[in-house]
Amino acid sequence: MILSFITFQHAAILPLLALAALPLILHLFSRAKPPVYHFSSNYFLEKIVRFTRRVRKPQDILLLILRTLLFISIVLMFSRPVFFRDPGFSGLFEKRNLVIVVDASASMGFSDGGQTRFASACAEASELVRGLSPRDRANIVFLKSRPDPVFPALGRNFSFLRKILSASKVSNEAGGVKASIREAVSMLSKTSDGVGEICVISDFQRSQWKDDVHVDVPEGIVVSYVKVGKGTPGNQAVVGVTSSPLFPLVGERVVFNCEIANYSDSPRRLTAFFKIDGARGSATLLVPAWGSATAVFDMNDIAGTEDAEDGSRGFTVPGSRTFECSIDDDDFADDNTRWGLLNVEENLRIGLVENSVYPAKFWKRALKSLPWIDLRPLILGEASTMSERLDFLMISGWKGEGVAEIKSLLESGVGVIASPSSGDSSESMIRSIFEPDANTVVQVKGDSASPVLMENAPPGKPFRLRVTAAGVDAFKLFSTGDYGDPVGCAVSKRFVSHGKKRALGKTLVEYTDGIPALTRYGSEETPGFFIWSISLDPSRSNFAERPQFLPFLAEFILSSRSNERFRDVDYLASRTPGQPIIKSFDLVGALNKIKLFSPTGENVLLKTGAAPTISGGYTLALATPPVTELGVYTWKLNDVRIGSAAVNFAVSESDFRTVSVSELNSIRTTVAGGTGAATVLHDGVELWKWLLVLAVILALSEGFLSFWAEKHEKRDM
Repeated sequence: MILSFITFQHAAILPLLALAALPLILHLFSRAKPPVYHFSSNYFLEKIVRFTRRVRKPQDILLLILRTLLFISIVLMFSRPVFFRDPGFSGLFEKRNLVIVVDASASMGFSDGGQTRFASACAEASELVRGLSPRDRANIVFLKSRPDPVFPALGRNFSFLRKILSASKVSNEAGGVKASIREAVSMLSKTSDGVGEICVISDFQRSQWKDDVHVDVPEGIVVSYVKVGKGTPGNQAVVGVTSSPLFPLVGERVVFNCEIANYSDSPRRLTAFFKIDGARGSATLLVPAWGSATAVFDMNDIAGTEDAEDGSRGFTVPGSRTFECSIDDDDFADDNTRWGLLNVEENLRIGLVENSVYPAKFWKRALKSLPWIDLRPLILGEASTMSERLDFLMISGWKGEGVAEIKSLLESGVGVIASPSSGDSSESMIRSIFEPDANTVVQVKGDSASPVLMENAPPGKPFRLRVTAAGVDAFKLFSTGDYGDPVGCAVSKRFVSHGKKRALGKTLVEYTDGIPALTRYGSEETPGFFIWSISLDPSRSNFAERPQFLPFLAEFILSSRSNERFRDVDYLASRTPGQPIIKSFDLVGALNKIKLFSPTGENVLLKTGAAPTISGGYTLALATPPVTELGVYTWKLNDVRIGSAAVNFAVSESDFRTVSVSELNSIRTTVAGGTGAATVLHDGVELWKWLLVLAVILALSEGFLSFWAEKHEKRDM
């Protein structure tokens, strides 16, 4: 079994091991029967021989062993044996096809003792390449978000590979482990002879490798892991920046949330710094060990914010802005800053379909009184053509028509409020919209096909409403009671279905006997579809005449805004290095005049292509190659800023906890660590130096034992 781990560079010398029998042969010949001489008396001679034989017999055996071992060690020394930890690497006389996967992800930029982990990995890889023979072939694959090979295939230009390794720099990207391993396997699959080897050199960051540590490779390919980096250094990072609301209106209060994570064993007191335009703020917070804390910056409290006419602080001009949150520098500064984009809108665009007089009349009157509402009369067939310019669609007297268009609007991020017409089944209409949606559980108690009818209240006992979802943002304004009861009205005639108890949606407002009055349908992650079953006809209800109606409708619309409408643009600041920036423009004729500038002001290469729109179609777009620089990129047309895109550090790269060596060993993959580990693993350890030392020790021992035996014999005589 041991021999499977050892390769002899000069195996032709091994037959000389037979010379190890020479000391034994000489010993046997030296014991040939001596001539016989006659003496008068042999008593004293026999006594001396018996005494000498008892002393010299162990000496002879020891000398015989030492001389035999000396011959063996000399022969083995000249045969140049090499020891390998893994027998898969012991094919020294076979051609080697070696792919070295060097982790170039962001975590490899951490410095251990003055040298980054990436520099250590490149040094290990360079030594591996140096040890290759002219018959071998090799390639380097840098492990980034996408595999980055030096050559498209294995080659013999080893000097160029070493030059690339010495000049390469660590990236800001997260690592794509499986893709890089597949790239290495693909290269080796194209070779027809020799031994296939993959050597992965990485810090084996747990967040990146925990699910990909075990790699499946074809039979005949040997995989080894070489771990670089020392211990688990602590690190603090800004891991999230958001605004609430995500798309504020002019003059609306905005709160920014900056999440700070502490990847260390002890709590840390940190100062978070925030800035947007000329406004700045700071906050000190205690972040628990292996936990996070959120710094909150209210625009009303940030110094430098412009005062509005009403004395509040906010944004008085619509447009896009960039904001930034950072913490004090630590040993790893790349993740200490995070950028976000904020789009301040002048108004909300609401389309109104008037199929009935009520509630359209009072919806229209209330919405026109709100300066931040852009109300547009529509016919349902025209709504889908305006999906990218609408925030809400309100349908008065909905009879179940336009199901396909409503679904399209919901998918594109537009919220829908519908007031059903009497005589139609609201449940069956809603079922036709949401039943194909796997994320919506459709359950209806009672008769789901019951038509919507009008029910009169008993004389002197009007129907009353109550809020059933007090935690919803639409009712927060009324939570203190200063603004009265938002639904404290009297209803003499109401919409009702015979199937009174329904579980298809979330009821926000209901009648006191459990009949739903305002219900939200769809998942919380998608734009809402609302059924408004509260009559606004003055002959049936005083709801629209109460002073609470206008603030309730305003709060309801503001709180129901969808954050999905802009999911294909840059406002969410979710890009990380290694991804392209793609932006669509309506200015088709001016695409060749649009430029993108990096955070350092460099012009970024652009190409024209097609990009999907939120309405399901395609539009012309400009796209970059995968970007690598952190910060805010700026779109310009004729030197005028027309948009931005933020590229932030990948959160997964901030946690420096790694997969332990024992875990790596558990998958039966050869693992090594420390300086020169890769070379030792693949090139083995030459044993001739140790055999030379052994031969010298054996020779000295044999000489000492012979000298001692001779001296002892003279003394006895």
